[in-house]
Amino acid sequence: MTDYEWLTEMGLCHKCRREKAAPNRKFCFDCLEKIREENDKRYNAEYAKEYQKRRREIYHEKKENGICVRCIKPATHGMYCYECYIKQRRRRQERTARAKNERHERGLIPDERKANGLCLWCGENAVTGMNCCERHREIFTEAGRKAAEKDEAVSGLWKLKKEKWKSLGLI
Repeated sequence: MTDYEWLTEMGLCHKCRREKAAPNRKFCFDCLEKIREENDKRYNAEYAKEYQKRRREIYHEKKENGICVRCIKPATHGMYCYECYIKQRRRRQERTARAKNERHERGLIPDERKANGLCLWCGENAVTGMNCCERHREIFTEAGRKAAEKDEAVSGLWKLKKEKWKSLGLI
């Protein structure tokens, strides 16, 4: 067992190793206060703002000059070099897969809801012939009316939807 594991198991502060750790923390209240004071001495908000501005400038300079925005190699795939492009693509695929798994675990996959006749937005029973419940149908109907008032093209589409709903007996 490592020191870290032992201190965590015993509920002791990881810095001073004597006091009880604060609830849901690794350090005691005294050490937390000392850490805050140390961070306040080192952190300069003005410097951080200037640093962020400079980082944005560097990003735009690299982008304009055809240099990868992550490293210093020539950009061959959009804003990235080949290696950074592959890494970015892999991260994006992992993030997408993780988000899809989370939605699946929570039961928010639209295909499953559609197949079971549920509202795509909240999971309640859907109105016959539609993909949404009565509450969301009213929300979308109002949004459609407002859009139709503003735009001619939307007005035409809105009339087609209205005719379809009348044929289904929803209006």
